[in-house]
Formats: sequence, structure tokens, C-alpha cells
Amino acid sequence: MCGFIGFVGTLNSTITSRWKEASRLQSHRGPDYNGEYIGDHNGFKLLFSFQRLKIIDLSARANQPMFS
Repeated sequence: MCGFIGFVGTLNSTITSRWKEASRLQSHRGPDYNGEYIGDHNGFKLLFSFQRLKIIDLSARANQPMFS
């Protein structure tokens, strides 16, 4: 099963290290692909991590995070 981790807020070193550790800890949930998105929105940081397990759509088009 795939896994997602997300954070929205102000960053400090503790939050950043916990986000990275949480992403590492869920790596077994999606051994086929992992992705990250780090961005800004209205003064807040956005951190998203995704672990993918390919089951139905095996193409790279289904990798996340997706952008449009």
C-alpha cells in the first residue's frame, strides 16, 4: 500500500528532521517509487512525501506527487 506524509506550517530543524525520518520509516510501503514536494504557500512551507507501490498502473505517469 502506498504512503503519504504531509506538513503545512512554519519550519524549524526539528520539524524538518521528523518529516525526513517519517518518510524514511514508511519507505517499505512503496518500494517502487518515492517522491517529495517542498514548496511555499502564503508564508507557510508545504512538505509532502509519497511512497508508491505499483499495482495497477505500472507506468511512470502515475508517480506522485503529480503536478498540473
